[in-house]
Amino acid sequence: MHLPFAPGRTGHSASSLLGALLLAAPLLFAAASADAFQPVFEPALTVSRAAGDIQIDGRLGDPGWTDAARADGFAEVSPGENIEPLVETEAYV
Repeated sequence: MHLPFAPGRTGHSASSLLGALLLAAPLLFAAASADAFQPVFEPALTVSRAAGDIQIDGRLGDPGWTDAARADGFAEVSPGENIEPLVETEAYV
């Protein structure tokens, strides 16, 4: 009977798996760093006059919100120091 992972046996499967993991590690690290959180310290918004009436009710369906400037990239400072917040926040002006 052939057991590829029998005690005391090191086959090509184990070494191939280890090699694949070692080769994939830099790719995983690069993907994680590419998506790293970057807080916006000096936001720049172009704000225009509202195109219509706005009702402050949490819904963005009013005509006045169609061209509203969007602000995001907020950071958490308590607790933490400019860290990614647990909840994404965006504001419209």
